[in-house]
Amino acid sequence: MLSSLVRIVFNAVILPFTMWVWVGMNVWGKNNVPRKGPAIVVANHNSHFDTLAIMALFPRRMRSRIRPVAAEDYFANGGLMTWFSLSVLRGITIRRASGGGLEDPFTKCHEALAKGDILIVYPEGTRGKPEVLSDFKKGIAYLAARHPVVPVIPINLEGLGTVMGKGHSIPMPFFCDVVVGRPFLSTGMPAQYVTELKQTIIALQDEKAN
Repeated sequence: MLSSLVRIVFNAVILPFTMWVWVGMNVWGKNNVPRKGPAIVVANHNSHFDTLAIMALFPRRMRSRIRPVAAEDYFANGGLMTWFSLSVLRGITIRRASGGGLEDPFTKCHEALAKGDILIVYPEGTRGKPEVLSDFKKGIAYLAARHPVVPVIPINLEGLGTVMGKGHSIPMPFFCDVVVGRPFLSTGMPAQYVTELKQTIIALQDEKAN
């Protein structure tokens, strides 16, 4: 009951105020934001506010269907962060590769997509240095291959590492840029897929000049 109430207030008031007023977002390609699920949104990752920026792109009625995907060892340790991530943001935790386990780490992701949810996936796997794009992990390629008809929407985020980057606990007001691309398509093997996806997200920076 408490988590449902907090989720309503967060999605209706706190999230839009924080991202559109306190931080300030400049958005390109908003027409490419999915109007329904299932979908997989893929973005670079520099800040906890990355997820909030992506959620703010969607109308309020859709925010309850957005499911951020995060590492289990980071977001399932208990405490307020775990409660907020799992109960308010409705995040999905996945176990990092541990060397040959038979269990599919994306089981919860498959279930969410089957229900028509929208996943937020960060292929870098963790927050990197502000505005520095790390190598992509191959998990996104396997997830996309399992759901070939689900659109993969690339997003480039810039400036959120300054708002609240790794090692910072207090958000600072600082304009950020969000560029939403058209659905990404690739028939390549995992290594080629993630290379092309990374190049696509980097290339979205050029959309701001158009």
